[in-house]
Amino acid sequence: MWRKDGLVPGFPHEVRNQTIRYDLQFMVAVLNFALGATTNDEVLLQVNPWNGEVRKAQRWRAMPKEESPHRPSMSDDIRTMLVQHISNWQFGAALMLGRETGRRNSAIRRLRWSDVDQVRWEIRWRSEMDKTGKEAIVPLSPKGIEILRALPSRSLGDSPLFPSAKDPSVSTPRDTFQVWLRRAKMRVIEAVPEEMRVNLQARLRGVGYHAEKRALVRDPEFRKKPPKIQEKFVGTSHETLRTVYDEVTPDDLRAGMGFPDPMEENHEINANRESEPRMNLNAG
Repeated sequence: MWRKDGLVPGFPHEVRNQTIRYDLQFMVAVLNFALGATTNDEVLLQVNPWNGEVRKAQRWRAMPKEESPHRPSMSDDIRTMLVQHISNWQFGAALMLGRETGRRNSAIRRLRWSDVDQVRWEIRWRSEMDKTGKEAIVPLSPKGIEILRALPSRSLGDSPLFPSAKDPSVSTPRDTFQVWLRRAKMRVIEAVPEEMRVNLQARLRGVGYHAEKRALVRDPEFRKKPPKIQEKFVGTSHETLRTVYDEVTPDDLRAGMGFPDPMEENHEINANRESEPRMNLNAG
């Protein structure tokens, strides 16, 4: 509760349940590590005060979770602005491949050219790269093929698609991709007039590489495809796509119900009003 209300020293800001959940999970992981780790032949931790049995005996509540988490998609205009302000070609390519493949950034950034069939243009998503632990061979979209053909790292060997600057034989680490994302967001915000920045910051909040996958699976055309096709293409069960990824926005509801767009109606009304003769209130 202190963490949630921003009362913990060094963490003055209020946070939501998901952040607290991450903090607690990290703490549990640290304690589990310390229980078996040693330094100078001494065990770091003799007893884990937060092990599962203790938490159950003390009747501690389960990890907090967001009741209605907001999982934003990557809109076309936000994607365009981010790509226009890239600091590295790898950032832009990985971002767009997320939209074209529907795969997680952790899988995309670890791709090697040996995973790509450059004749049939298919990608072999290795089991160790995927959260589900399943291997799959998936064809690329025309846009995806165009992205891969343009990569400066293109090779026929086993080299990474996104080679690390320090060691080209390994893939660029996750932290570097996160730095590029933060820099792109900062540049996007700095590029707009000051009066627009608050609204843009709100739109960018929570938007990351995974927002590209959400953009694909929430696309109305993708939703029309058979469940097995959806599962195979993005490597996520249809049940998860339906209950976690899918989201019905107000615009979706308006279109589904056949309601007119008030913004368009207001524009037409204002246009008609401008064409009407105005009364001269100062006359006489």
